[in-house]
Amino acid sequence: VERLKIQYGTSMCYPLSTMSNHVTAVPNHQIDRITPLELRNNVSTFGVLGYELDLSKLSEEELNEIKGQVDEYRERQKLMLSGTFWRLRSPFDGNETAWQVVSSNNEEILVGWYRVLAKPNQRNQSYLKLVGLENEAYYKVTDDDTIYSGSALMNIGIRLPYDFNGANQQTAQISGDFQSKLFTLKKINI
Repeated sequence: VERLKIQYGTSMCYPLSTMSNHVTAVPNHQIDRITPLELRNNVSTFGVLGYELDLSKLSEEELNEIKGQVDEYRERQKLMLSGTFWRLRSPFDGNETAWQVVSSNNEEILVGWYRVLAKPNQRNQSYLKLVGLENEAYYKVTDDDTIYSGSALMNIGIRLPYDFNGANQQTAQISGDFQSKLFTLKKINI
């Protein structure tokens, strides 16, 4: 999670194509922190992705997860390295960080959202406002087929995962510390 601040600050001066972001082993060798593999990948994806860990110490499940992560990164590598990067929420201002990359033709968007620590009594619904889109265009979120107008995404936002609030065990999509979500959006014709 310290990478959130490092990458956010570095992005003020350097493009994503110059940032080498490595997924490291857990517990972390410098601070002994344990974070989910998904979170480490979701942070490292925004730049030049690499893995800095001993593959022989990983479970079959972790190896398969990494293979999927590398395949996904290869699909969006051009977007990561040549798109326009936007900072949406600063890790220096609170518990959440968010950023996005928009392709030069405005056809594809990748959004990264990160929450470091869970808090009690979280709101069930939260939204993240995006920037740099076309007001009149429509965008589909690829993992759930939700369609938003560019105007709605920039004025209301994309719905973040439902958070566990102590009573919604059946409907909560995230729970606990070190949560993250990548949203891939594609511009569509309606």
